[in-house]
Amino acid sequence: EENRRNKKEITTKFDEEPSHCMLFSKDGTTVYVSSQRKHVIFKGKYDLDTQTFSDFQIWVGKYGEAGWAEGKGSAAKLNEPYQMDLDQDGNLYVAVFKAHRIAKITPDGYMTRYAGTGTSGTADGTLEQAQFNHPAGIQFGPDGVLYVAEYWNHAIRKIECE
Repeated sequence: EENRRNKKEITTKFDEEPSHCMLFSKDGTTVYVSSQRKHVIFKGKYDLDTQTFSDFQIWVGKYGEAGWAEGKGSAAKLNEPYQMDLDQDGNLYVAVFKAHRIAKITPDGYMTRYAGTGTSGTADGTLEQAQFNHPAGIQFGPDGVLYVAEYWNHAIRKIECE
């Protein structure tokens, strides 16, 4: 009972649609939220001392517009961004479910295709030749390899780059 009274509630409402993934930066001061149904990624601040969120804004994508286009900010288009992870340089990698691609977003918000042709499939190959079938999960492993969980292929694939 005592813990429940002293515990702070942390809530922020993005929109009426559910979001799919939330990710903190390595230092814990920036937070990213992917909105699957609204096709955007929000970016905001997190204050470690006060344990509060602030300044949430659409960082990449155009609210409610599905598609695929490389670019910065609202010039980029996503089609159901799912799980995300960060590399050591602060680049954000996103499993883009209906675009059958892995997107890479630089710290300044420029999004490009990292891997995948955009055609649903199972082909292995270079980053440009590989095919994914609704990638949903993405995570850097302890070995530095980027792992991708595919919904329709029922597979976990890995992307190794030198």
